[in-house]
Amino acid sequence: MKIIVSGASGFFGKNFINLASKKGHHIYAISRYKQKKIKNVKWMIGSLDKNFKEFKKCEVLVHFASAGVSNRNLSYKKAFDTNVTKSTQFLINAAQAGCLKWVVIGTSSEYGETLKLGKPVKISSERLPVCNYGITKSLFSDLCKILSKTFKSRCRNLRAFPVFGLHESKNRLVPSLLKSIREKKNFTVNNPMEMRDFSNIEDIVKKILLAINFPKKSENNYEEWHLASGNAVRVGHFVKNICKKMEYDKELIFKNNNKKLFHHISDKKSIWRHDEM
Repeated sequence: MKIIVSGASGFFGKNFINLASKKGHHIYAISRYKQKKIKNVKWMIGSLDKNFKEFKKCEVLVHFASAGVSNRNLSYKKAFDTNVTKSTQFLINAAQAGCLKWVVIGTSSEYGETLKLGKPVKISSERLPVCNYGITKSLFSDLCKILSKTFKSRCRNLRAFPVFGLHESKNRLVPSLLKSIREKKNFTVNNPMEMRDFSNIEDIVKKILLAINFPKKSENNYEEWHLASGNAVRVGHFVKNICKKMEYDKELIFKNNNKKLFHHISDKKSIWRHDEM
């Protein structure tokens, strides 16, 4: 299959194109900067809203590109420019070129305040985003539904809950922990009692790869799913398990920053499973 991928040089994108290319798919990967050569991958350098001629060659697009994932202080203007304006143009360019099968990667941050209630989050749960990243991604989710109807395309919006693994930003939880383990330093765990539904990126990209296979006929042109494990654990226990496996013998310092602890938990019934697609 020929796939056009945005955000191909990011955390999700890198892992996805590595897996997809190994499975024999041909990838047209969009990046703002020049990247290393990968078998079955053609890099296209340019902005997200550029009208690439390769759209006409592709059967499906996978949209990873977004702004504000690791910078929740990003201004609304900058977040809106990437997550709404340019992302919308990306889908419009694809549709006008005849690429009408879309897999869009959303985020659990779209639920915002609802995550704090301590209950499993359903697809139908109220979206109350609190940061500019979550707000603009939520707006784009609504636009995806409108664009899908307008262009009669097939769209799957997959909202990702906390994910860790290869190519993850070095300032996030797991890379920071692994660095402390390597350097044999003490490690501070913020909000150890917070519940999170962690998933390994390897499992997530496998699910995304399955999601590009649209059935020939479907009653719903627009679908929403959660990308999650369904097995929430406390952050402290998650960290302790990694330390145990790595035989880490330094001190873990637990620190509660928030009185209200976030609950990044997906409702098990709404977790993406390929046998339900």
